[in-house]
Amino acid sequence: GFTSWLATNTHAVTLFVIGDLFLSKEFERWFSELLAKYPTRLTVGCHGWSHKSWSAWPEDAKSFSEDLAKATEVISKHAGDSFRPWFRAPGGYMSPWMASVLAENDYVLDSSVHPSWLVKRKAGKGNSWQDVDEALVESGVVSRPWKTHWSLPMNGPALSLFPLSLIAK
Repeated sequence: GFTSWLATNTHAVTLFVIGDLFLSKEFERWFSELLAKYPTRLTVGCHGWSHKSWSAWPEDAKSFSEDLAKATEVISKHAGDSFRPWFRAPGGYMSPWMASVLAENDYVLDSSVHPSWLVKRKAGKGNSWQDVDEALVESGVVSRPWKTHWSLPMNGPALSLFPLSLIAK
């Protein structure tokens, strides 16, 4: 479906890719064909090695850093010039402690902050989205938060869940 959608428009798109997807030859082939067909429209960022939601678990900077390094190596190898050191946390789970790990791994942008009270638990126990944003600023990582309206989500699951779908449109 995504490939068909790309053929219907000229929008620039950033894909946040999970590193372990490249263990699948089918995904690797599809991804390679996609980049070859749309080399100037696609940029590729990192969505982690697996889809582990790090802030949903106890802090583990060492393991997060190892997974991030492994994902970066694999994704950048396959994406080539389309790769950017941009991160989007799996499941939207982003805690303040993750910011310094991103910076240590040379990431310059994060698009994980989802400043809605509906998903505040994704900032990790006892944290707020403001805490995450401040940690990103302190670490020198630019934050590109998700769009909200009246402090309600307008993208992601909001695109299909009533009544959030009403403001997402």
